[in-house]
Amino acid sequence: MMNTTIRNTVSHYTLLFLFFGVIGWLYEVTLAFLYGYGFVNRGFLFGPYLPLYGFGALLLIACLQKLMKRTDHAGRLAITPFVVFLLIVLITTVLEYAVSFLLETIFDQRFWDYSTYAYQLHGRICLSASIRFGIGGMIFLYILVPLFTGIINKIPYKQRFFISTVVLAVLTADLIYTLYIASIQGFNPALAQPKSAMLHFFLIPKA
Repeated sequence: MMNTTIRNTVSHYTLLFLFFGVIGWLYEVTLAFLYGYGFVNRGFLFGPYLPLYGFGALLLIACLQKLMKRTDHAGRLAITPFVVFLLIVLITTVLEYAVSFLLETIFDQRFWDYSTYAYQLHGRICLSASIRFGIGGMIFLYILVPLFTGIINKIPYKQRFFISTVVLAVLTADLIYTLYIASIQGFNPALAQPKSAMLHFFLIPKA
């Protein structure tokens, strides 16, 4: 049995994962709607969440939380936020490339393709998207993480643990069902729109 400290930690980060996964899903669905695609259930799972955003947020927290507390300066200029921004760009770019490769290997589908945009690598990442992730990551770390942490801490321990257990069960069931469907009938291309709305936000087409 897990002790109370471990349970509390697991519950806390599970709920943060859910929060940011849902925010990522809402963000991409909204962009798809604004760009005229109508409602598109973004991602490869059936539920309203994008694991890439959840994992990305947790990875940024784990890697950069201590750095954010420092107050490094270059002369009178505080450089810690700038360093954090650059590291967010690096971390999210590596993660995006790795996830793109993994999803294509599993589902034989491209969930996004930057091949027609400037400063891209193998169609999996591009400079303008990385900068956008950097900006989003700063909002995540400096605004949303403290906000959601405050909300989570207000939930009594037993209820928080119960909710996080349900969340993990639902996510696991969704993943298993998705993989099962993909194995017997192939992946549904409708869930992997080749013209993802995220590709049109702050992206620079090739001349």
